[in-house]
Amino acid sequence: MDRMPDNGRIIVLPESDTTLARVISREEGYTVKEQRVRIDDLLNAMLSMVEPFELTKLIMKNGDMVSEIVEPAIENLKGSSLSKALGMVVERAKDTDNMELVVDLFKAVASKFDLGLLDEESLTGFLRHLLMRVGGIKNDEVFAELFLILLSKVKLASNRNEELLRGVLESLSRIQDSEVKEFFRGIAAEFVRKVKTVCTPILPKGTVLYQEESDGTKIVVLERERARRDVIFHNTPYSQVGHPKLLFAFLVKQDMIWACQIVVVKDVSIKPKTKLYRYPFSNVYSDNRACWPELTNIKIKSLFELQNLPDLFFNSPANNHLFEGENLREWFYKLQNKDFDDSALKPLNVNVHDFFEMFKSAAETSASEILQDEADQAAVAV
Repeated sequence: MDRMPDNGRIIVLPESDTTLARVISREEGYTVKEQRVRIDDLLNAMLSMVEPFELTKLIMKNGDMVSEIVEPAIENLKGSSLSKALGMVVERAKDTDNMELVVDLFKAVASKFDLGLLDEESLTGFLRHLLMRVGGIKNDEVFAELFLILLSKVKLASNRNEELLRGVLESLSRIQDSEVKEFFRGIAAEFVRKVKTVCTPILPKGTVLYQEESDGTKIVVLERERARRDVIFHNTPYSQVGHPKLLFAFLVKQDMIWACQIVVVKDVSIKPKTKLYRYPFSNVYSDNRACWPELTNIKIKSLFELQNLPDLFFNSPANNHLFEGENLREWFYKLQNKDFDDSALKPLNVNVHDFFEMFKSAAETSASEILQDEADQAAVAV
């Protein structure tokens, strides 16, 4: 044995597990105290001096220790105790360099326990806590696979899952891609009771497009030919001002008009590939919505009454609101008794088919959202 230090406490480990360890206290080169202790007691005393965090790191660095220590320790945990233990593992995971060991630990837990034995509240809390930590995943396929796994466990035919179905359908309704929308419409058609169509309602003069959605919403697109029209700019009248050929798209729910969009066409005959252009004058937003706050106050008894609304728009006093040119007053003055020059139009880079698909998306917007939008328009107009 090497020479002992003059001062301090020295631990001498035995060569055999059955022999006691020696703890020797030295002062000024002399042994002042010597104790013999069991190896188990010595280890327990030493471990109590180690910080829990450091002890955790020590365990996580050794794969054998994970299986030999952690698994037996949690084998008998159930219910809320299990949720608490797993929550602690998740918290420690962010400070662990070797994430593979963390994955192995979760697999070990999954192999030992049937989560179905948990009460509903504990199980829901565990899953929610776990999923809140996956926000950094960018691969949509990971979430898609997880969604399908969970969906396979759900009995959608159960009345208790009506809220789940509504939530899924609401998420689908927010999809803007027209091809995806058509795909889901085709699937939904299998569940819709087929009825015989008697006839379309009497449509207003100049209707070029008409569609009725499954919820009763009606979309009517009216055509108005190139013409010279009298206009009023603020308080100044201008006579026979040239206008291009226009399309007015109305969204009707029951007896109310929820929205209107206005675009320009050049073609004599309207076709799906007919190109669209921006309305050249004022009171139309960049997304083609008419700034027409009074529209939602108009109630109609039949779609036939829509035929008078374009004239109502033309006869409303014009102003500079939403006009993208330099001087609208001067333009009206120059257009008096002249046809509109279509070369001055700005293309929208969409055709009639694309426009109709986008406008149908408005039919799926909730009534509250549309009402708020109309209120915002009225505030801007003022």
